[in-house]
Amino acid sequence: MQYHELIPMLLSEVQHQQQALGVQARQLSAQAQQLVELKVQNQNLQAAHAQELAELKAQNERLQAALVQQNATLAARLERLEEGAARAATLVSR
Repeated sequence: MQYHELIPMLLSEVQHQQQALGVQARQLSAQAQQLVELKVQNQNLQAAHAQELAELKAQNERLQAALVQQNATLAARLERLEEGAARAATLVSR
């Protein structure tokens, strides 16, 4: 082996490794930025879903209240109709 050729070979290898480390450092930085952006996006989505869930729960409560009111109205109407039918049956049987 020629030792005078060893130093340029080692220097070249160190330079290649430094370049590779530079590329990896840039990739790591880009991935870290992506992670930050994804975390922000995730938080925004969670907030939006929480808002949507709250709105849907409120809508569900309103619909349930309307349904209870509608059932009460229909029950009262049915009772009046049954009373009318009973009176009509009484009149017919006389």
